[in-house]
Amino acid sequence: MNSRNKSPNNSFNSFVETPSISASATETEIWNRAIRTEVGDLSPTAARELLRLHLANDDAERVRELSSKANTGRLNADEAPELDYFLNVGRALEFLKAKSRLSLGETATPA
Repeated sequence: MNSRNKSPNNSFNSFVETPSISASATETEIWNRAIRTEVGDLSPTAARELLRLHLANDDAERVRELSSKANTGRLNADEAPELDYFLNVGRALEFLKAKSRLSLGETATPA
């Protein structure tokens, strides 16, 4: 039986070959596998450009505001997803920067 016919109901999953991954893989784990932060294979130019990426000042201020509210239990239902979006983008940027630093042979994270 090939991988396309594993499921008798021909669901979407029966057409997709997936590596052995936990059903509860976190977004962070998925990003790490996608970006492969342990492989420093970016060109120096690409790595330097990715290291320049950051949240806009207004967005960084909004993250601080939302985080403060979350830490004091004042984050409302509309703000919670917004904070999650910012945190997701921040994690993705950090993965890209880690790969960039490795590609440039840097060992320490700049302050």
